[in-house]
Amino acid sequence: MKKNLLIASNNIADAKGIEAAFQGLDNIRMLKSVFTGRDAIDTIFSRDVDLLILDLFLHDLDGICVLDFIGKLGEDRRPLVFVTTALADDRLLQIINRPRDLLFHQATQV
Repeated sequence: MKKNLLIASNNIADAKGIEAAFQGLDNIRMLKSVFTGRDAIDTIFSRDVDLLILDLFLHDLDGICVLDFIGKLGEDRRPLVFVTTALADDRLLQIINRPRDLLFHQATQV
């Protein structure tokens, strides 16, 4: 059974590079890449997304907002998420240092 892969990136070139890495795999169906947090949420809500490669710094809503949305979905609707970013600045540290870090929050609920 094919797994649906969604790439949510802030950069078209990065998205195309990731798409190329997964192109031609028999068990992966590439969904159209998105470049905003809103489009990522809309696609996850309306499609069966099994795998999500998520950039933390999207154009409108950041990746943490997307993770917040995913956390509210039923367990059977949550995609497996891989987080990536090409940016390294204070914004990343602010997100990581939030007291309500989603990765640890999710792990403690299981």
